[in-house]
This record gives sequence, C-alpha cells and structure tokens, in this order.
Amino acid sequence: MTQQWRAAGLQMIHLELAGYDTPSHRDRVIERLQGSITSIGMSHSEFVQLVPEGKNLEQDMCDLGDRFELKRVCVHADHWAASATKGDAEEELLALMMGCLIAGTRARHGVPANPQGIDARATFTEPPLPLLAKRGSWSIISCASPHLEHPAATVGLGDSFTGGCLLMLGKPAERTTITGIRHGTPVKAG
Repeated sequence: MTQQWRAAGLQMIHLELAGYDTPSHRDRVIERLQGSITSIGMSHSEFVQLVPEGKNLEQDMCDLGDRFELKRVCVHADHWAASATKGDAEEELLALMMGCLIAGTRARHGVPANPQGIDARATFTEPPLPLLAKRGSWSIISCASPHLEHPAATVGLGDSFTGGCLLMLGKPAERTTITGIRHGTPVKAG
C-alpha cells in the first residue's frame, strides 16, 4: 500500500507509533516499513521506550531518523512538541503548532471540536529543546503546547495532535496531471 501511495506522488508517509504488546512487535513493524515511510511520530513515553539509552533528545531524534532513513521524527508530550526534519523548518513549526492547537481543543471539550482559540486556563512550559536548531542536515523544531491541568478528557489527544500536524504537512506535491490540471502549491500571479 505504501508503494502505491509513493507511486501516486504522496511525499509524506507517516507512521504514528502506538502501544505494542512487546517491543519486538513494535520493532518488527518499523523494520518492515523501513524504506516505505518517510516520517515517524510518537509520544515522549514511546520515544523513551524506543531509545532507552538516550541522553540527548535532539541528537537522539536525528539519530533515529538516520537509522530508519526518515525525513521527519516527531515527539509529543503533555507540555511540548518537537520534530527533527529534513524538510522546511517553518512549515514544520506550523505543523507542530496546529497539532498542539487541535489537541488542546480536544482536551478542553473532551471530543474533537473546531478550534476557536486557546483555552484561557491553558498553561505553557518552556520546551526541552530550542525553538529552532540545526544538526547537520536536520532542523530541530519545538514549541510549547497548551496544557490543561484538568482536561475534559485525555483519550485521543495524541491522535488529535498527529491529525493537526498532518493537516499542515499533508498537502500534495506540486505537479501537473495528464489532464493538465495543476495540483499542490498554487502558482503566484505575475
């Protein structure tokens, strides 16, 4: 299926980790998808399980991306979100902020809802990484996320975060189809 997506022009194929019965099951999924996926995301607790010897989040994200030949590694937590990307750093920051907004909205309402702004009760904590840093071919981006001490619900917050990120990053590559219709980034007028 991922090969069909790539052949159709999809530039990003994202794997969002979840809970697995055993680490070997998780590792087998990643191994089988290596070369097909371009992006991986997970909660900070899942990241720590995947990289238990890690001591430097920034370097560990880049190393994980290199190990699995990815273009993007995303980690999200209650108070922050971060990505290592080989893509556009500004676009990635917008994706992280959108993911945080969508997850914060779900935390406020307890269900998916249309964001109208950030809940006034939300607090922000400095993320563990700088807003933007470079490590070789990688850009590391982070942002604080709106955190509610007493959310209406916590189920689905990670999924909502991922959905918000992919909403920003999932636009198709610019191309012209056989019909002559252009898809992707609009062309600016004269």
